[in-house]
Amino acid sequence: MKLRSYTNTVPVTAEELIESVYPDQLDASFSWHAKVGERVWVKVDNRWKPGVVVEDIGCIATYEGFGRCFMIEWGARKKYQASFYPTNGNVKPDYVAVRNALLNAGYDVVHAS
Repeated sequence: MKLRSYTNTVPVTAEELIESVYPDQLDASFSWHAKVGERVWVKVDNRWKPGVVVEDIGCIATYEGFGRCFMIEWGARKKYQASFYPTNGNVKPDYVAVRNALLNAGYDVVHAS
């Protein structure tokens, strides 16, 4: 988690604010509004894989309450698609904090496919 000094005169952007409050654990749920084409990490078969948001399905009721649902595409040679819910904790944005958490968990984020 990043802390900012009150003496900074530059206003905080929305992305900086999200990155500063993002949970450090991979299992923690985190809800955000992803855009089509945004790069994400999805948990498939207990492994984290890089993917891309291809469709915003909308707001759907889950066990944790209401949340957004996104169609994610992943895979290098063979492309797969499935719907993921950020509130379930199985999809994360491709932020520096997420990549650091994946590195700490032993994933190769540079050569992942």
